[in-house]
Amino acid sequence: MWEGSGKVAIAGIGHSPTYRRWDERAETSLGAMAMDAVQAALDDCGLEADEVDGVVSAPGPLSGYWGPRPVLAAVKAAFQQTPGDAEDGISKVTAEWLARNLGLSALQVADNTAGMIGSVLNHAIELVVSGRCKAVVVLRPLNNFAGRYGHYGANAAAEASGTGQFTTAYGHSGFVSTMATFFTRYLWTYGKTHADLADLALIEHANGLLCDYGYFAQHAPEELTREQYLAGRWIAEPINIYDCDLPMQVAGAFVVTTAELARDLRQHPVYVRGIAGGPRARGRRASMYALEDAQAADTALANRLWQSAGIGPLEVDFANLYDAPLVLVPHLIETFGFCKPGEALEFCNPEQIGVGGVLPINPWGGNVGAGRSHGIDHIYEAVLQLRGQAGGRQIRGASVGVVHVGPPVNGAAQLLGVDAG
Repeated sequence: MWEGSGKVAIAGIGHSPTYRRWDERAETSLGAMAMDAVQAALDDCGLEADEVDGVVSAPGPLSGYWGPRPVLAAVKAAFQQTPGDAEDGISKVTAEWLARNLGLSALQVADNTAGMIGSVLNHAIELVVSGRCKAVVVLRPLNNFAGRYGHYGANAAAEASGTGQFTTAYGHSGFVSTMATFFTRYLWTYGKTHADLADLALIEHANGLLCDYGYFAQHAPEELTREQYLAGRWIAEPINIYDCDLPMQVAGAFVVTTAELARDLRQHPVYVRGIAGGPRARGRRASMYALEDAQAADTALANRLWQSAGIGPLEVDFANLYDAPLVLVPHLIETFGFCKPGEALEFCNPEQIGVGGVLPINPWGGNVGAGRSHGIDHIYEAVLQLRGQAGGRQIRGASVGVVHVGPPVNGAAQLLGVDAG
């Protein structure tokens, strides 16, 4: 077992409002949303800002990563900018920026990490396990500015060069097209069709309408029918528009602390029973994910998770599995051992994975049913479920949950529980 099992807890959670895009007001800027999420997480557990001794942030895309960025004088005047970096607090939020603007006077560690919230959370957990920190704020801000998917960079060049001559020249330029290749191989291997994904899509979209903090429940509360799903336009066949998540502007925060301290705080602790991460340095061997490589890597990740917690898949009450795009879910169901390879699409029926099913999966709707949060909501919802605070989508008797965030090979996972094990 992992040495930190049961010694660390998620004590507080915070979530900003969800917006489709930034409306260019200071009060809805990414920095303001990040501060709101962190303050909500501190209020949730009852800690004061001067009791936080660590901050870990996945700051978000750097300036120019998605093309030109608007920088408003009103936003720069409202917050303390990093010297020489006008984008901090606007298109990204670093740990240093957050510490200055929230007055975290006891700070010992301020780390900025690449990757999604799952790997960032694991880093914070290890800071507590190692004794370097007692209370760490974990932040993931996610921007979505107008023009994000503009025609620039390699897509606007007259010629495709380097590895792009084998991909960009043929329209193969994004993660969805990469996953379409991956899923095509899955369908061929196991004799399935895209239509077999319909039940999972309908379940996630229906769950999303039960989620009060999700985008669709707030802004577009319309049910998805099977006919609509099957007629959905292709984004990159065999992935259609209903298999994809809607980009949003949102921020989420978590307070990670020792189990001893968490027991004295406002909420019932959600204990970290196990963690595992993928081999980010090695990744994949080609520009596309080979099905067999991903299956081997993610099965190994899942096995490390089970071993770190000392339990197995039969002891899990729900699973929040990364679903951007939706075709990742069957892969993760199989590699985490919830069913055999090639059986996940049949496994995904309401009696099995619905909120009242044997193993509920993504009960708040996931990225597809609630909007893209890059995994923020996978963790946020797990904590709500284990506290018994999920409202109309609450899973009865939920005491152990697994969370996975990230693409094939390079994901990160946590095993969370209502007790320390």
